[in-house]
Amino acid sequence: MRLIILAGLLVIFCQTAIAQDIPKFELAAAYTASSRVFGPTCHGGGAALTYNVRSWFGAVADVGLCGRESTATASSTQFTYLVGPRVSYRRRLTPYAQILVGGAHESANTFAMTIGAGLDIRVTDRFAIRLIQPEYLNAAREEFRIQTGVVFALGK
Repeated sequence: MRLIILAGLLVIFCQTAIAQDIPKFELAAAYTASSRVFGPTCHGGGAALTYNVRSWFGAVADVGLCGRESTATASSTQFTYLVGPRVSYRRRLTPYAQILVGGAHESANTFAMTIGAGLDIRVTDRFAIRLIQPEYLNAAREEFRIQTGVVFALGK
């Protein structure tokens, strides 16, 4: 039984042939919209840098900035900074899921986290389109965040 478990772990963690076909880093630039329930939508942008440890596993660092009108005369800006793991199934259409934790700053610094998934479509070896990335965002209050944008592959 131990031999079977050891063999399984070796297969999972030693996929060097597959890992050579994926970029070491991916840089994404995205349009972001997040909304509270029955509240104003926060529009802005963000960037994410992913370090691909394996073909199916990566570490993500994500930053985002968006602004919303709180009232007729006031507005607010939200800045998020998050890190965490991403699991991907790499094909021409690449679905992925991720959980990110970190912080947010609107009027004060607070804990923030997202749980979400997304879908990228590879156009070339160095360029992909992030079709959609919907996620639950909890940063002082619960929100739904959706992103779309472009992804650049860096290094092989």
